[in-house]
Amino acid sequence: MDTRKFFNRKSEGFYLSASRLDELKRIDIMIEAFIRNGKELVIAGSGPDEKRLRQIAEGHENIRFTGAASEKELTGLYSRCTATLAAARDEDFGLVAVESMAAGKPCIAVNEGGFLETVKDGKSGVFFQPDMDSLNSAIERAEKIKWNPKAIMKEAKKYDTRLFEKKMKRIARKVMH
Repeated sequence: MDTRKFFNRKSEGFYLSASRLDELKRIDIMIEAFIRNGKELVIAGSGPDEKRLRQIAEGHENIRFTGAASEKELTGLYSRCTATLAAARDEDFGLVAVESMAAGKPCIAVNEGGFLETVKDGKSGVFFQPDMDSLNSAIERAEKIKWNPKAIMKEAKKYDTRLFEKKMKRIARKVMH
C-alpha cells in the first residue's frame, strides 16, 4: 500500500465503514450501533449483502450508503471522517485499518484477526467485541481520546510497500553475499 496517497483533513463528524458489503464484514452490527447512538455513519462499498443492510438502515437519516467508491472518493472520505470502523470476521490483515491510519484517522476495530497486529489500542485505534453494545462503548472511548494524526500516520508507514520492498532487497542482498 502506498501511504503517500492518503492525507488528513479536519473531521466532518461522520464515521466511515469502507469495505465490501458482505456478511463476513459484520456491517449489520455497525448499522445497529448507529441506529442506537444516532451518530452519522457513511458506508462506502457494494456487495452481496447490500440489499439486507439497506433494509436494516431504512428510515435512519444518520446512515448513508455511497455505493462503490473510486480510490479518489475513498481517500477523501478517509481524510474527513472522525474514525473508521472495521468489524470483519477472521480478517488476516485488515487494509481498512492501515488506510485509515495513513489518513491520520483512528480505526475502531473488532478485537480479532489482523487488526490485533495493525491497530495499537489507544494510539491508532480502539478495539471492540463483535456486538453493538461493545462497538458503542468503543466509540464513546475513542471520542474521549486526543488523537495525534501525525503519530497515527507514522504508524501506517510501517506497512508501506516501499518500506517492504527495501526490507526484501536488504534480505536478498544478505542472502546473495
